[in-house]
Order: sequence, then structure tokens, then C-alpha cells
Amino acid sequence: MHDDDAARRHSPLPGLRPGENITYPVREPTGQMPEDDAVEATRRYLAGKGKGFTFRPREVYDDLFRITGRTAAWVRSLALPALAGQGGLSYDQFNGTYTVTGTIDSLPRAVIVDLKDTGDGQTVAIVPPWALPEPADTDPEVSIGLTPLTTSDVNEVLRWATQITSDIGDPDAVITNAEPIIAWLKDGAERGDLPTRLMAAKRTYTNDSNSNREPDDDPTAFLMRAAAYYTVLHDTL
Repeated sequence: MHDDDAARRHSPLPGLRPGENITYPVREPTGQMPEDDAVEATRRYLAGKGKGFTFRPREVYDDLFRITGRTAAWVRSLALPALAGQGGLSYDQFNGTYTVTGTIDSLPRAVIVDLKDTGDGQTVAIVPPWALPEPADTDPEVSIGLTPLTTSDVNEVLRWATQITSDIGDPDAVITNAEPIIAWLKDGAERGDLPTRLMAAKRTYTNDSNSNREPDDDPTAFLMRAAAYYTVLHDTL
């Protein structure tokens, strides 16, 4: 081997000096969208991938950053859980993947009400239950098999509402806090997923009791916690 060939093999790449650091350009977004707009843009992007598209969150970070200006953490902890909470995505907890469902095209615009701490240092987006897609018209013959809301269920709701009511001696206050929960369960009866919603609400009540949560007269917050459990139960059962 000639000496000049050996020298070329060990010389730095053109344009680089020995010891010079290699840097990569920072991905600059075109502008950061407001959260609700960014979730809607994420929905449109994933809808364009088509039903059955399965992905890990990191596989869509770059595209969504360019579209929404939002970070990977935002996509992972807010946008994707928000769409899953509406039924537009299904989540495989074992594999850590999301799959686009057939309902993603018909979802109403997501409304991000709050971020909730999951207890493990992460936050997740909570979409209120009333932002779920409207139920399709059901054939009367099919609806006979749907589980109805019973008096016993309503009594359970009053127990849950009592827990979040600051003045439990005021029946009107308890009933006021119970009404949104009853409405959510009635919607579940029409959709055919009442048992899953009942399980989610019972889990919320149990965990609130065990954590000694203070009454806050906020049934919407109760429902947002229940919606988080509902998403897990719905995707697992």
C-alpha cells in the first residue's frame, strides 16, 4: 500500500477538522398550535394513515412536530391519549402501540379539559366523556339486548356523588353532583358499554376513598378520572 493511500484513509472527512464536533440542525416548527387545534391536526394526520395503521408514538413524533409544533412529550402524553379516549385509536398496552380505528374520521373535535397526574410522574390528557362520538342510531330489535340503567345503579351514583359533595346534608347539592354522572351512564346504556362505565366509575370512587380525596363539588373532575379508567378497560376487555 502506498503511503499516500494510507494517509487518505486516516485523514478527517472533507470539511471537518480533527476533534471537531458534529452537530445536527434543530427541527424548527412552523409555529406551535393551540392544544385543541393540535389534537385536531393530529387526528387528521392519523386519519390519513387509514384504519388499521399501527404505530409506536416515537414513529410519528417528527411528522407531528412539523405539523403542530408540539413536542414528543406532548404527543405521547396528551394528543394520543386524547384520541384514544374518544375511540379514534386503540391502545395495546403490552406492545406499547396504537392502532387507528374506523371511527377516527367521524370523531367530534376533541376538547382537552385538563391534564391529570397518573401517579408515576407522567401526565395524561383527559377528554370529557361528553366529547365522545355521538352514538349511531340503533335498531330497536338490537337495542333490546342493551344493559339498562337500574335503580340500584342510580343509588350507587348517589353514593359517589355524596363523596364529592362538601355539604352532604343538602340533598339538592348531592343530586346536582349526581346528574352529570347519571347522564354519562345513560349514554353508556345507549352505546352498549354501560358495564364498562360502571366499572370505571366504581374504580374512581374506590380510589378517591382510599386516597382521602377532599370533596370538591366537581362531578366533571370525577368523570374525567373515570374516563381515564374507562379508556384502559375499554381497550382491554
